[in-house]
Amino acid sequence: MNAYMRKGITSMMIGVLLSVGGCGKPIPDDVIPPVKMENVLYDYQRMNNMGDRIPYAENYKKDLLRQSVFEKHKITEARFDSSLVWYTRHATDLAEIYAKLEKRFKRERDDIQRRLNVHSSETEVSLPGDSVDLWRGYRLYLLTDDPINNRIDFTLAGDSNFHARDEFCWEMDFSFIPEWSTKAIMGMNVVYSNDSVIGKTMDIYDSGKHLLCLSCDSAYTVKSVNGFVYLYPNERNKKKGMIVRGIHLNRYHTEADSI
Repeated sequence: MNAYMRKGITSMMIGVLLSVGGCGKPIPDDVIPPVKMENVLYDYQRMNNMGDRIPYAENYKKDLLRQSVFEKHKITEARFDSSLVWYTRHATDLAEIYAKLEKRFKRERDDIQRRLNVHSSETEVSLPGDSVDLWRGYRLYLLTDDPINNRIDFTLAGDSNFHARDEFCWEMDFSFIPEWSTKAIMGMNVVYSNDSVIGKTMDIYDSGKHLLCLSCDSAYTVKSVNGFVYLYPNERNKKKGMIVRGIHLNRYHTEADSI
């Protein structure tokens, strides 16, 4: 798993009990127990929110923030990644953790005013190359029904490394909390220098990897590329949640059509 994809005895006993009640068998020893995993994910998300305000030129600080979470909880990034994979495959245990996280996020809501686009990231100058991953946000996001925590946004300014017929592909892996299932939507737009726009959206109903691609078909240069993921409210007012991980935004140079 990509490095960015990601944000005591009593605790262990509680974790085992939750696991036994949720899936009928103990959690493996190498998996972070539920109580501790809840605290790790909580701090990881808070570091995500702090990192979103870091300028692109200081992007290395995002990794320092992320590593500080692992150091605080005395775990390795590898153990966190493997534990996250385990929990996404064990729905009941993940739902237990997510329900508690949601309550904690809501308690913070009054302290975070008008931050409706907390999951935003902007890049300034892209990397050269025929095939480049342009994503500079986090690789892992936790989305809930809280307005401060229900979407991911990005805006990428065009530059000299963009070519006339580039293709942009945005991919990520969705994991819905089963008891809270709803749907999400992902969308991406390319804005040209003459302010014309091409765009595409995709409704997401199922967990798994999804890919959204846009091919530039204009002689105009690319002014910007933007996109979003939005977790829809549940029509029955039930809780909902989703983990989004493994995010990549790939740009591919394609040769101009020959005559």
